[in-house]
Amino acid sequence: MQSPTDDDNETWIIEFGDEIIQKKSQNGFESLNDYEQLVFLVWIADFSIRNAGDLVSGKDIRPGFKQEILSLARKLSYSVMIQAFDQPDEDLIENYYNLFDSICDELRKA
Repeated sequence: MQSPTDDDNETWIIEFGDEIIQKKSQNGFESLNDYEQLVFLVWIADFSIRNAGDLVSGKDIRPGFKQEILSLARKLSYSVMIQAFDQPDEDLIENYYNLFDSICDELRKA
């Protein structure tokens, strides 16, 4: 099996994130299972970092999203995700593009 490329992961997080956003919009955040919640929260981080270069817009969308990511990642035993999001905001932002493929690869294996 071929490893996803950065472009594939970008497309995946946007497209699958959109599906989850549609479900969330219709039925609420609580209607999402843990995995869908985690993908949605990672989508928020990705959107915020790619579009604003920080996590501020992510916090505007869902305050506390980074802690929610960590909580769900621990619950689901996603070690790459825990390592990535357990960094101070500045370090996460600085390292995000280097971590992105590993984060998505871990999510996509579920």
